[in-house]
Amino acid sequence: MPRITSYEELIKLKKKVEPRLKIRDDADFNHFKNSPEICIQQCRGMGCTAAGGDKVTELFEELINKKGLGAKVDVVR
Repeated sequence: MPRITSYEELIKLKKKVEPRLKIRDDADFNHFKNSPEICIQQCRGMGCTAAGGDKVTELFEELINKKGLGAKVDVVR
């Protein structure tokens, strides 16, 4: 990510990421349903990996692709 060198660039970045952050405050999932993209983050810590986190991520990715949501949902390991 390039370095932010002005207040205007910071405001532009804020406007870009703010809708993604509002998803976390949405109890009825309206922002989630209307979001242009969704990011699911998988823990890569030793405990999560040992508990089968990689398998859960593989199943998420399989289901996302099966439902045709690959363009909208991104799984980040």
